[in-house]
Amino acid sequence: MRRRVSEPIDQLWDEEMTRRGARHARIAQAAIALAAVAFAGCPAPNSPPEPKESTPRGAASVTLRVAVENDASLAAAIRRLRGEWNAQGGGELEVVEVEAGSLLSEEPPEADLCVFASRHLGQLSEAGLLRPLRSSVVGDETLRFNDFLPRVREDEIAYGTKPWALPLGCPPPLLLYGGDNDAPPPASWEEVAQRYSWTPPESDHELALAYLAWAAPSAVHRSFEATLFDSKDMTPRLTAPPFVRALGQMVEAAGAEGRPRVRVVWPEREAGARNPVAAHVSGGWQVAPLPGATQAFNPIPEVWDPFEGGPQRASLIASSGRLIAVTSSSRNAAEAFRLAAWLAGPENTRMLATSSDSTANPRGSLARGADDWLGHGDRDRGGQFAAASVETLRSGRRLITPRLVEIDSYLAALGAEVRRSLAGEAEPTAALDAATAAWEAITDRVGRERQRRVYQRSLGLAD
Repeated sequence: MRRRVSEPIDQLWDEEMTRRGARHARIAQAAIALAAVAFAGCPAPNSPPEPKESTPRGAASVTLRVAVENDASLAAAIRRLRGEWNAQGGGELEVVEVEAGSLLSEEPPEADLCVFASRHLGQLSEAGLLRPLRSSVVGDETLRFNDFLPRVREDEIAYGTKPWALPLGCPPPLLLYGGDNDAPPPASWEEVAQRYSWTPPESDHELALAYLAWAAPSAVHRSFEATLFDSKDMTPRLTAPPFVRALGQMVEAAGAEGRPRVRVVWPEREAGARNPVAAHVSGGWQVAPLPGATQAFNPIPEVWDPFEGGPQRASLIASSGRLIAVTSSSRNAAEAFRLAAWLAGPENTRMLATSSDSTANPRGSLARGADDWLGHGDRDRGGQFAAASVETLRSGRRLITPRLVEIDSYLAALGAEVRRSLAGEAEPTAALDAATAAWEAITDRVGRERQRRVYQRSLGLAD
């Protein structure tokens, strides 16, 4: 279980409630003024009786249960909104924390909505546990669906040809780099390999994602949507030239002496002042989107195509993040969809998107707000993180973390082999051969045809 973020979310909550209180006060004052005008202009004795107030929508004592998987901090933040939801006529809101894997267990928790990692959207949908978003939710003006950043709106919450969930926060990986304060960030991974010292993530899971993010700019090609697998037979493409080159560059940069340091990072708010990440970067540090590549590999003629105008990036999407969806078992689906839209709406996004290590701003309208990813309380740095995250989620080129059945098993196997290569225990080609064999075994265990359909839906190539 993740630990709870306490101080930052308490401060955001106080600020948010103060703002909302002022807004409610203004509305109340306006209502009093309108009532006074109406009273002065209408003789009361001959006026028809006032109609009774209609019951607020959703106030029929509906209790909605939200199951939050493996994110105690986000669960606590949602729990803080129970009173506000009830005050708006939404009924009762119950929030329960469940362990990783609970939603896919033989006895999943009873809930109207569930909150889960973005990369699990495919397997939850395939298990029949979720309802796709209704068109009325997408079209609700209060949700402002088109305000979600492009990669979130078009990729992270979509499965097949439709959206299945709403984002509570979607952090992409970013670059933390050392050197002079006015030094520009490295433009390409080739530059990182030649001039920087890279510190790998400690977990195999994050190492696998960092590797995919490193390979993405040279592996993604405009002529081919299926980058990681052959979409016809699910043969992995890990031994293709861009993936071998990326691992070779990682090995070259890992632990190099006498160079400015770089790291691939996701939010680590919970460590606060104890966060060791910045200490790994000598001579100060800056934040930027991940670098690009000077070439992309075209898998059809099997040649490298250079980019005109310099290196180009490709964003890794759905590597982290938390989505909320209505469960197929909910008996209050209409109210559950309304709650999902309310939680993901502009009013609540600012707080929920900064409440957890697995969330970050998914909206364009909040692009200028600071986001203290590392919990250091540095507002300038927070502005850099927020700007780099938004720029990444607006990118045109992207690699979607495959929302496969047992995706975490694929990432664990890949991370373990990448780490063997970094440790000098295997050449990049040999390590990727071993990772390919492990991926083939997982695919066979799940079912090759089943996984092929899931992969195509993950890419939006099939409904």
